[in-house]
Amino acid sequence: MARHPMRPRGFAALLIFTGLLFLGLLTDPLMAAQLQLRHANVGVSQTSVLVGDLIDVEMWVDSEGSEISGAAIFLTFDEDIFEIVEEDQEPGIAGFQPFARGGFLANGEVFRNAWLEPGDPAASPLGEQIDYSVVRASDRGIGRVATFRLRAKAPAIATDVRIDETGLRETRVFLPDGSSDAFRFITPLSIIVRGIGIEGLPQELVLARGQVDSTTFRLADALFDPLYGPSDIQWQVSGGSSLGLEIDAATSILTVRAPSGISPWERLTITATNPDGQVSSAVVDIFVNAGPTLTAPAPLITVEDVAYELDLTAYLQDPDTPASRLSWEVDAPPTVRVEITGPPWLATITPAEDWHGTALIGLTVLDQYQYSDTTDLELSVTPLNDPPTALLSPNLQLTRGKQDSTLHLANIFGDAEQDAKFLSVSWSGNELVQIEQRGDLMIVTAPASWLGSEVIQLEAADAEGEIATSLLTVTVVASLAPEFLSPPDRLGLVSGQQSVVDLAAFASDPDDSLDDLNWSWQTEIGSDLLVQMSASGAALITAPDSFEGTETLRFIVSDPSGEQSNFDLLVFSAPVDGTPLLISLPAIELPAGGVDASIDLDAFVLDLNHDSEQMSWRATGAPGLEVRVDEVSHVLSISASDSISGDFQIGLEATDPTGRSTTGLIQVVVLGIDGDDPPDNPEPPDTGQNPAIQLSSLPTLAVEAGAFNQSLDLGDYLQGASYGDLAWELSGGEHTQAYVDAVSGRVVVLADADATGAEILSIRGLDAFGNIVVEGLIGVQIAFAAPSLELVELTESVTLIGDSLLSLTPSQLLVSAGTDGSALQWTASAAIGVSLEIDAQTGDLNISGDILAVTGSHLITLRANANDGSVAETRLLLQVLPDDGSAGVQRDGFDLAIIPNPIQPDFLNLYVIDSPASMSAPRLRSKIDEWTDVLIEDLGNGIWNGSHVLTLGMEGTIEFLALALQDQTLYKDSLSIHVGTTRVGAGRIVAGGGAQLHVTPGSFGEETLVVLIPSAVAVTAELTPVSAGFEVHATRELLSPTVLELTTTGLPGDLYRFDGTSSSWVFMGGNHLPNSVTQSIAVLGRYALLADHVAPKIMAAAEDQRRLQLTDAGSGMDAVTFWVDETPLLADFDFDGQWLTISPNVTGVVTMRARDRAGNIAERVLNLGGSLPEDFDLAQNYPNPFNPETTIPLTLTRPGAVRVEVIDLLGQRIRLLIDDELAAGQHALRWFGANDLGQPAASGIYFYRATTAEGVQTRRMTLLR
Repeated sequence: MARHPMRPRGFAALLIFTGLLFLGLLTDPLMAAQLQLRHANVGVSQTSVLVGDLIDVEMWVDSEGSEISGAAIFLTFDEDIFEIVEEDQEPGIAGFQPFARGGFLANGEVFRNAWLEPGDPAASPLGEQIDYSVVRASDRGIGRVATFRLRAKAPAIATDVRIDETGLRETRVFLPDGSSDAFRFITPLSIIVRGIGIEGLPQELVLARGQVDSTTFRLADALFDPLYGPSDIQWQVSGGSSLGLEIDAATSILTVRAPSGISPWERLTITATNPDGQVSSAVVDIFVNAGPTLTAPAPLITVEDVAYELDLTAYLQDPDTPASRLSWEVDAPPTVRVEITGPPWLATITPAEDWHGTALIGLTVLDQYQYSDTTDLELSVTPLNDPPTALLSPNLQLTRGKQDSTLHLANIFGDAEQDAKFLSVSWSGNELVQIEQRGDLMIVTAPASWLGSEVIQLEAADAEGEIATSLLTVTVVASLAPEFLSPPDRLGLVSGQQSVVDLAAFASDPDDSLDDLNWSWQTEIGSDLLVQMSASGAALITAPDSFEGTETLRFIVSDPSGEQSNFDLLVFSAPVDGTPLLISLPAIELPAGGVDASIDLDAFVLDLNHDSEQMSWRATGAPGLEVRVDEVSHVLSISASDSISGDFQIGLEATDPTGRSTTGLIQVVVLGIDGDDPPDNPEPPDTGQNPAIQLSSLPTLAVEAGAFNQSLDLGDYLQGASYGDLAWELSGGEHTQAYVDAVSGRVVVLADADATGAEILSIRGLDAFGNIVVEGLIGVQIAFAAPSLELVELTESVTLIGDSLLSLTPSQLLVSAGTDGSALQWTASAAIGVSLEIDAQTGDLNISGDILAVTGSHLITLRANANDGSVAETRLLLQVLPDDGSAGVQRDGFDLAIIPNPIQPDFLNLYVIDSPASMSAPRLRSKIDEWTDVLIEDLGNGIWNGSHVLTLGMEGTIEFLALALQDQTLYKDSLSIHVGTTRVGAGRIVAGGGAQLHVTPGSFGEETLVVLIPSAVAVTAELTPVSAGFEVHATRELLSPTVLELTTTGLPGDLYRFDGTSSSWVFMGGNHLPNSVTQSIAVLGRYALLADHVAPKIMAAAEDQRRLQLTDAGSGMDAVTFWVDETPLLADFDFDGQWLTISPNVTGVVTMRARDRAGNIAERVLNLGGSLPEDFDLAQNYPNPFNPETTIPLTLTRPGAVRVEVIDLLGQRIRLLIDDELAAGQHALRWFGANDLGQPAASGIYFYRATTAEGVQTRRMTLLR
């Protein structure tokens, strides 16, 4: 409805005049005031709307803290773009009131709220204006004065609702004193009105000659119109007279056909018009281009170190692009450098220095539109022989008797034509050092008894007799002796106790490995300690039950060259109750009036539990002796008075921190001043020996404990007399008895049965008067006699906690296989209760007791008694392992499987499977709150069976564990299932392990236990698992569908159900979430997420090209379509799910596309009539470069097997496009820029290669992301 006569189209202006209410005088001058127009919905002064939108415009005033009484505001807007709506905001007032009153200055009077008539003197000559005013108001601060509403009528890139400050009525702010001023800051409202538009079309497009483009110009996708859809739009295309242009009215797709014989440039203008007459246009430049082509030259031949120049102009054609606008890319191996210069284009190919062989060089030429062609150059470089060169003059330092194998010929000599190991190598000048060649290695061996250096000349000759020489210097040095670093000096043992000293932990050898060292020991004569040494240097020291006092052990380490080192270990008998032990102290001599402080008591006290420094000492002296023990150093100080001499005793008491003490005595001799000292030069006694009779040095005799030796004949060592002329005496033997046989003159030495070690016997020859005529010493080395009963040093065994028995066969413990283990009596002892019984039937040792109920390592002493009275002991190191799964390793072939019972759904069948069938019975356990054993039955062939009952009310995770011991190793396998109880009429989620079952109300008719059982999923020929498999089981029948959600491993996939009848996976699809897939399922069973990246296979019947076999062992077939030049063809065909038969009505060359349910597409070009091509050809892909898909043309002259694959610059396959039989004719293969796993391939250069019975062709293409 018109309010006044219509005015010509132009600018309409909205004038708002706001008056002020004068409420006071003498206010402060207004320093600044702001006026701002805002879009009410978003509160900003810059906004964007659509055609037809309503816009509430708010006027905001900020008085900057001063009091104001009014403001006049004039606004102008483009009336072709906007119109005022809801013009009567104040119905109670006559006329039109376009403004609604705001909260700021609300206490004033509205003076005017009207649209200015065209004849009003204040009206803008460019449009209309409206006056709104409020008077007699008083306010300060910031607030909204008024609001009016506009409707957007037409699109505009940018337009303003302006604030006018000129004319008769300018925008002003009024002050309480009646004056007025201009606003210091004004902000108009800037608006973008979006209407019909064309967006997203390319500014230019390059097409190959003859190319048909039906994908670029999807006009419906490029259209923007807030009011109308694509079907309401009229499209027009102008320009492009040399192009074939066609708009599909149904799809709004513009198809552009480039001419095949010329390369024009055309400018298209695409225009869209909506029903309101609004128009939008877009301009696109179309360039038609014929790409360059390269022809491969014949193989190129040059000689080593000589460059080859190739004139590329002879092999290059481009009808469109000048030579100067072309560019080149080279793909050459590192053995060849290629430089292209021009135009005219010349390739200079330079082989690497000294290199020969064959290289394949890839050349790519690109025009200004990046159209390209690729060819391969084959370059053969003929070798020229170069003499070998010496690279190194090595210097070796070897320990005598050692060998070095670090010299490689390739490090000493180099040859450009052949590997160093094929050179003929000889040497000279090695008189003592031995050299041996083993392939590429030079083995150098130093003599064992020589030190020094040799310079050896090495000579290498190649196949043509060229030689090079080098010098090898070998220095042989003496072996450095091993040494002990900070070894222990004392060891306390309780009677019957054992201790291990690891000598290797204290040993060091600079030129030998610890594994090459030899370990030995020496004991005192008559030692009661038992020492056993391992090859690795660990000494097991056992104190006998009757061990008392101290003994010294000497440990010796020797290297292979005989160099050795040793240390002494003082072993002392430590009382069981921990009382310290005081060893014998040396006697002390000091003169009268003298002082002695030579004794450090810390060296003479031994304590198993405390260090010597922790002891406290008390000393008791004698008359005339002052005795003191330093509290810190424990040095004993003795002072003798001047008036005493003779022998004295001092008492000592040592006490440890716990109060246990021990006592001892020390002898003190005080030398008097009255001549008690012995003479300085005593006269030697008269021995009565006859110097004419002599006894030579006697040898050391070796005798076995309990045996005798009579190999020493005195007659061989006595000179000047016969052995029968003298009487003979032997003494000094503690564990031996010795005499001289009067008949034979032989010395007979008999060793005690329990003796070992070394002794020294003194032998004297006496004349008839008892005078000593000759004397000498005989060394005796007593060897340990191997007992008739001998056990291994240590045996290890493993058992599971809870096992009642551990069985050992006696043969495991006996050293000699000839000992009858069944005739022995056995006992066992340990720190924890242990029992031993002998199986009467098998003779096995059955060990039981509390020790089998405690996890950890235990040392058991096993003692065997033979009928001849011999006794032997061994140690059993028993490892008791926990049965909760914290110990053990997994092994292929040892598996735990869980299968629901098909007849009784409340039961789960548990199977333990040992594929090699070599294990003894395993242990099967389950855990809800705590671990319990599951009874199992042996089914034979390495399979055991148990069961688990599913009970209503169960919630959470149930764990199952299978354990088995074999060859001292614990093997395990475990599975966890997830259970939840559903109530009648209630929904819930049962989840665990990457699976969730969303049970909906009514899925089950009664209370039901739902079980999720994980299972492994094997890779098939076309399916790859991307999640774990799950058996979805329930104790009741599933009545209505529920939703299963499985978590992916990061790769995309679909849900599949396993069909036990066909033993195959059935595609189900699903809703794909960021990290999971959900799908409604109607039956229980086994499910998994699988990825299908293999396209269907299309096989033509040999007798009929119209009959094809379609197979897909992955997701299954989904759809079959036929195309001619990218246009769908409604072809008649019959398809029974496997065989497809095409109607005879379909003729010509058609492309058949078979799509499986995972979206993989296989293509096959069928020649259903017409002539066959003459040559096999793999054409250049188009477009190239491309993103994300490209088409690869392929022409076959006859049917046969075809393999087309995409490979990268490293020669690795990225995608197999087809490996199948194809018919003769033209084919088009598509690559969508993804690898075999469906993942996007990176930007770069790729090769595509076709292999057929007709030959192999390769081309290059470029993917740009």
